[in-house]
Amino acid sequence: QSSTWAMASAPISNVEGVFAYCDRDGDGRLTKEEFLQALRSAGACPASSDFEEVCKTYTTTPDLAGFREAVQVLLKRRPTRHLLADRLSGLAQDGLVDADALRFIATNFGDKLNEVE
Repeated sequence: QSSTWAMASAPISNVEGVFAYCDRDGDGRLTKEEFLQALRSAGACPASSDFEEVCKTYTTTPDLAGFREAVQVLLKRRPTRHLLADRLSGLAQDGLVDADALRFIATNFGDKLNEVE
């Protein structure tokens, strides 16, 4: 098995646990906010556009089956560590990216993160 397959399948192993934890009222469906939190907890970390796309496909209040499918779809889109390393190589010095440079990228490009995130 390739390391990419193993890495992508690892978060899926506890999808039920993530779903149960994020389903705060225990009704078997996630709210939109719980859905995003659950996807992030499962390792999917979707961009805003990807999240809106899975909401259209699986509704904003998915059950466990819909959540499981959304996680599988989004994990396939997640960049591998090799791709990230390649894209950040121009910023790397001795194989490491400066924390300030990484913070600047994460807070100023794409789906912007705030300082807490």
